[in-house]
Amino acid sequence: MTTEAIAEAVTQALAHGCGHLDSVRICLRQIVEPEAPIPAIDLTEWPELVGVGGQAVNLACYDRLLEEVQP
Repeated sequence: MTTEAIAEAVTQALAHGCGHLDSVRICLRQIVEPEAPIPAIDLTEWPELVGVGGQAVNLACYDRLLEEVQP
């Protein structure tokens, strides 16, 4: 761990508006030990799943829920 990495972590944490120690530690960990990108899932055996997660979100159900819980 270098002083440059620590300085970058502090800079990142402050840029996110989180200047406390835990935020700096999280940023430092991401700098020192970056996560490998998650590989794409091969869906050739399940073509019916290809569009899952790509559809537009219908927020009407959330609006109905809020109407039920708000006085």
